[in-house]
Amino acid sequence: MSLPSDRLECRWVIESMRNGVPNRQAVARLECNQPRIQNRVHKMLEDLETLPQAVSNKASRFLLASGDFGQGKSHLLANLAQDALQRGFAYSSIVVSKETPLYKLDNMFRVAAAWGRLPDCSGLMVEDAWDRLLRRPDDIEALIAELEAGEHDLHPIFPATLRVRYRCWEEDLNSEIGLFWAGEKIRIARVKEGLKLIGSVPDISMPPAKSLPPQRLLFLSLLLRAAGYRGWVVFLDELELIDSYSRLQRGRAYAELARWAGVKPYTPVPGLVVIGAITGDFDTAVLSSSGKGDRVRLPDLLREKDPDLEKAAMAGMNLFSKKGEPLVRPNISGAQRMVDRLREIYSQAYDCEAQPRNCLEVAQRAGPGLRL
Repeated sequence: MSLPSDRLECRWVIESMRNGVPNRQAVARLECNQPRIQNRVHKMLEDLETLPQAVSNKASRFLLASGDFGQGKSHLLANLAQDALQRGFAYSSIVVSKETPLYKLDNMFRVAAAWGRLPDCSGLMVEDAWDRLLRRPDDIEALIAELEAGEHDLHPIFPATLRVRYRCWEEDLNSEIGLFWAGEKIRIARVKEGLKLIGSVPDISMPPAKSLPPQRLLFLSLLLRAAGYRGWVVFLDELELIDSYSRLQRGRAYAELARWAGVKPYTPVPGLVVIGAITGDFDTAVLSSSGKGDRVRLPDLLREKDPDLEKAAMAGMNLFSKKGEPLVRPNISGAQRMVDRLREIYSQAYDCEAQPRNCLEVAQRAGPGLRL
C-alpha cells in the first residue's frame, strides 16, 4: 500500500536531515532564519524587476554570506534559490571543488549552464530558455540587433549563431550551437555552413579560446532576459576551498570572483546576481598577515607571473570585507521553532506523536559547549 504523498514527502525531509543534506522539500518546509541576508538579496532581485534595464544593468549585485561549518550556509542558498524561482528568475548552483575550480571560468560556466533551473521548466536551461524565446520572435530580433550593433561588446560569433539557429532548421547544427552556448566547442566551418544556408555572408572567425568563457557568461544572461526571465541568480558555495589552491591559483580565483561580482576592472553582467558562501574564518586564515598573508604577498607574485590580473585579484580580495554578511547564530527561540517544526514533520511522516523537546533545557544541560 502506497503512502499518502504528503506523508511520503515528510519522510523525505526527515531522511535528508538525518543525512545532513537537506533536500528541496526540507528547504521548503523549514524556515531560514537569516532575515538580514534575505532582505539584501530580495532588494537586489527587486531592482532587476522594477528598475529600467539601462539602469539595472550597470550595478554590481553580489553578496558573500559567511558562517561556521554547519551553521546553515548551504540551507540559506537553497532557500534563496527557491525565492528566485518563485520571482521568475533562473538560477544555477555551483559548489567549488576540484572539478569546478574558481580560477577556471570555463569549468564554472559549464556547470552553471548544465545544472541551471528555470521557474517553468525542468530540462536543460539553455534549451528550455531557447524554446521559450522562440515564442517571442520580436525579442529574438531585438537581441540579434543589439548584439550586431555591438551594444554589449560580444564577438560576432554570438549574433551569428543566434541568427543561424533562429533561421536555419538543420537539427544537428542547431544542437551544436546550443552546446556551444552552454560551453562546448564548435567548428567555425559549421557556423559558416549555417550562415550560407540562411543567405548570410560567412565572413566570420572563431574568437580566442581565452575570451570565450566571459563572453558566454554575458551571452547566456542576455539570452535568459530576452526569453522573459527576470534575471539569473548564481550561487557559489564552499568558496573556502580557495584555501587549497596554490598562491598563484588563489590570485586567479580572486580575480574570477571579481568578474562574477562585476566590480572593477570588470563590468557587471546585465541581469546577473551572484551570492557566495564561505566560512567565517577565511579572512583570518588566508587573507590576513596572521594567516597565509595573501593581501600582502599576492600583489608582488602577480606582478611577476600574471601582471594583468593584479588589480582584479585585489578587487576580489576586497570583496570579503566590503560585500561580506555574517550569518546570525540562532537564539533559543529560533532553535525552538526549528525543533517544533521538525517535530511536526516527523509526527506527520510516521503517523505518531513525537515527544516535545525544550531547547532551553537542552542548552542548560549541555553547558557552555553548546553554541546558540
